Amino acid sequence: MVLWTHELDCVWLEELLHQSVMFGKRARSGYKKEAWVSALQKINADRVLPFKMSQLKSRHDAIKSMYGVISRIVNTSGMGWEATTCRVLCNETTWDHFLAGKPPSFAIWKDRPFPQYDLCQQLFEGTLATGRFASTSTTVTPFAPPQTSSASDDDGQDNDDQGNDVDLDGSVHSDATVQEPNSGQRKRRQAAPQNDSGGSKRRHRASAASGMTEQFKAQNEIAPKELELYSQVLATTKTNETEAVPALDILQDEFEHVLSLENMVTAVEILESSDRSRTFVHLKGRVREAWLQRQIERAQSNQF
Repeated sequence: MVLWTHELDCVWLEELLHQSVMFGKRARSGYKKEAWVSALQKINADRVLPFKMSQLKSRHDAIKSMYGVISRIVNTSGMGWEATTCRVLCNETTWDHFLAGKPPSFAIWKDRPFPQYDLCQQLFEGTLATGRFASTSTTVTPFAPPQTSSASDDDGQDNDDQGNDVDLDGSVHSDATVQEPNSGQRKRRQAAPQNDSGGSKRRHRASAASGMTEQFKAQNEIAPKELELYSQVLATTKTNETEAVPALDILQDEFEHVLSLENMVTAVEILESSDRSRTFVHLKGRVREAWLQRQIERAQSNQF
């Protein structure tokens, strides 16, 4: 099992940051090959058993995942970051109140430091969705009533009137030649389709009120479905949390001084699954330890 330390993490984090900022070795998917090679060479400089590239990338993903969780916590109202102790700080709330309804992975950072935070913030800032600008499907979108077409229609009609007019018999006249007898002024005549009663057909224009009515009707049809879906999500989350709590208690009591910080975080993510939480709780002794170790290895090799 690879044992990562804060000092080792700082070496490769600083090198990736240096390669990204100074040499532009950042790629769309992360970093260019040169940046990875340089970071690997840095951490292997004084080692008898060198790290593999796959181990470095796995550690990078684990640290980025940890930072993502901490960043979400820190950016929550009432929470903050204490740079001196490298810990999450409750400014205007309590941990019990904050953790209510939150994923189990949040609870592990109640008392644990994360000294890599500053370097991670510089390296990963802008590449993670921290929730600062997140919105939900129930967010009310400001309503803009449909614009009436009177002004645009009038302008368009004036433009049309400046051209040639068509008499009812199909003959074409210019504005300069069509005059109303005895009027002394030019007056345009336009061809208009006739209805059965002999009157001209009138254009139907949708009013702002009718547009608002249609939108409100559509929202009323969607709202019950969204509420039902939201209720199902809450019910599932509550069930998963109930099953995960005893498993997390056992994990921290029995394995806190056995597993590294990275493996502890991986184990927490594993036990977020209700099925694995139940299995973990029912296993005992060495069988539980062997099962957990296998789950961690599978998770770190991306077999889940």
